[in-house]
Amino acid sequence: MLASMSDIDPRADAPLVDWSDLGVSGLLPTGTVTLLLADVEGSTRLWETQPEEMTAAIARLNQVVSDVIAAHDGVRPVKQGEGDSFVAAFARASDAVAAALELQRAPLAPVRLRIGVDTGEVQLRDEGNYAGPTINRTARLRDLAHGGQTVLSGVTEGLVVDRLPEGAWLTDLGSHPLRDLPRPERVVQLCHPDLVNEFPPLRVSTTIVSRRLPVQLTSLVGREAELTQVRELLVENRLVTLTGAGGVGKTRLAVQVAAQMADEFSDGVWYVDLAPITDPEVVPTAAARAFGLPDQPGRSTMDTLIRFVADRQMRLDDTEMSARERLLAIFDIPRSEVMRGCAFHNAAVESAGSLARTDEIVRAHKVEFTRRLVAVAREAHAADPHLLGHQLAVLFEGAAAMATSMNDTAPVVHARTAAATLIDAATAGSRG
Repeated sequence: MLASMSDIDPRADAPLVDWSDLGVSGLLPTGTVTLLLADVEGSTRLWETQPEEMTAAIARLNQVVSDVIAAHDGVRPVKQGEGDSFVAAFARASDAVAAALELQRAPLAPVRLRIGVDTGEVQLRDEGNYAGPTINRTARLRDLAHGGQTVLSGVTEGLVVDRLPEGAWLTDLGSHPLRDLPRPERVVQLCHPDLVNEFPPLRVSTTIVSRRLPVQLTSLVGREAELTQVRELLVENRLVTLTGAGGVGKTRLAVQVAAQMADEFSDGVWYVDLAPITDPEVVPTAAARAFGLPDQPGRSTMDTLIRFVADRQMRLDDTEMSARERLLAIFDIPRSEVMRGCAFHNAAVESAGSLARTDEIVRAHKVEFTRRLVAVAREAHAADPHLLGHQLAVLFEGAAAMATSMNDTAPVVHARTAAATLIDAATAGSRG
């Protein structure tokens, strides 16, 4: 038995049918439906490190999810979802968004939900489960989010923008490719004063990121020597400039090298076209557009770029690791085992004052890096997270500078050992 949203009042009482026999929590809507997909960030790690807390938290989560979905006229395919994930369907997009907000506001620690909401035509795999493009797209949308973050598709945004819960607003996060899907999706974030609204950039798959290069319609023939030379230069240098007369193929060569070396840069490679730019002040905007970064109210384009690049230099937001592991991960040796130091500091040195605001940009990066270390130190329950964060920042900067000067990874290896000692001493009370 199916219910089409165009045939029934979505707020009408459900028919007197025992749907528990079908494994569903209500009459599954068909037609155009808004789906809410959620899961627990870092669930595996939490079960391994906090099994007792997670047992209680998941029981509490299941009750909250059932209550919230019912309160907002949604239904839940009970058997759909893997692990600690779940699915809910709503006749009205505004109900789905209201439910998402209530779920994020619920006291569920240590659980933090990643929620994706999308609207589209749905198909039933059987009487109790959905299948098809809409649920696949919603799942990929959810996968972009961080714990505590709710993201909506552009389609859902258009339906709810004038019907948001009281105090809520939407922030545009730009258009992003979704894994295994043919077209990118415009993504917005649901914000509210009761929620954390500042998150790292969306978790776009590195496989997708690495493809952000112009499509080449022909093969590059006969330039093996130049390709080898440029690759070797990139191993030893952070900045390589190709010069030559117009039309000789500098851009084609650069794109080919970037494509060949994409696997060596774990966060991917991008192409930023500066050919039409004549005003240096526009360069940050061109770069932000290439990265798919939207304008952020109250933040300059340069600040947005700094946060974006910083998030890809470090692993401070890798939710599959504990806070202690993330603090130590900044000392991990790069895959190439060639120490290049801080990109921002190197740019300042190489520019020798020729780039406007260089010192300001470097300072902003260092402040942001230290701020994030302090935040993770607080998450690790350090007795004095401010002190630990600053100690690790100084330790890292000194080790990276020495390793770069010596072209030797040993200083970073030694610094990692010292960092572990500092972290263990700072968090000893929380472990006891």
